[in-house]
Amino acid sequence: MSAGFEVGAARVEGDRATVAVRVPDGLPYFDGHFDGRPVLPAVAQLEALVVPLCREFWRDLAAPRRMVRLKFRQTIGPGSELVVRLERKGDKRAVAFSIERAGDVASSGTIEFAGAPP
Repeated sequence: MSAGFEVGAARVEGDRATVAVRVPDGLPYFDGHFDGRPVLPAVAQLEALVVPLCREFWRDLAAPRRMVRLKFRQTIGPGSELVVRLERKGDKRAVAFSIERAGDVASSGTIEFAGAPP
């Protein structure tokens, strides 16, 4: 994955995937977000981490169409060890995700994609 995240072990079983991810200290997404207490922006979590993982595991997914039920409960900082959980839903055009840090859900939601087969 070219976004700079350190992707570790991944397990994909049909419509579910679990991936270990480490957030490097020098990730450019932290620049200006915020001095003294860097926070991984929501857009980076979605566009640079979750969406590329979805499309890597399920190549039939096209571009994201919309994102729903997004919740950002905890901040993610440099050096964080994460577990990203993905699950295709319903007609396979939607992927529910959660990003967990230290066993707690930091972010979650559902991404609806165009182009997946019904």
